[in-house]
Amino acid sequence: MNQTTTGGSPAHTGSRGSRIVGLLAAGGAVALLVFALVLSPADRIQGEAVRLMYLHVPAAICMYLCVGLLGLGSAMWLVKKTPGWDVLAAAAAEVGLVFTALTLLTGMLWGRPTWGVYWVWDARLTTTAMLAVLLAGYLALRRVPAAAESRSRRAAVAGLLVVIDLPLIHYSVT
Repeated sequence: MNQTTTGGSPAHTGSRGSRIVGLLAAGGAVALLVFALVLSPADRIQGEAVRLMYLHVPAAICMYLCVGLLGLGSAMWLVKKTPGWDVLAAAAAEVGLVFTALTLLTGMLWGRPTWGVYWVWDARLTTTAMLAVLLAGYLALRRVPAAAESRSRRAAVAGLLVVIDLPLIHYSVT
């Protein structure tokens, strides 16, 4: 029997299968962390600092994915004007800012023992810091009071401008 709340919405969206998959994913994540942070040997050159790469690289990949979703949601909102695309873009920007900050933080922590300083004004770090500022600006722009369609249009255009930083980051790293 389908349980609902007083408002008619479902009491929960989890099924037994999704809970099992969630537990397996959590167990897998814990196992990967143990392998990465405890069982893997230290690098010959970087020493123990190499373990930060097990967090830094996935955070950077998630940053790329979130900004890509921001661009997709923004472009699709401009084409279709469907509220769902606007919501996707906004959510992707919020999560993307978190992963951008995590990428910067882990990169700085890795840089200290490797380069001798936390921050070097090179293209990698500067373009990634610029992405964090652009994402924060995008989210601030979404908070400016305006009609829903006007706000969404401004945010979609800004979201497409944010995406321009991704190739700059990628090619500065490679």
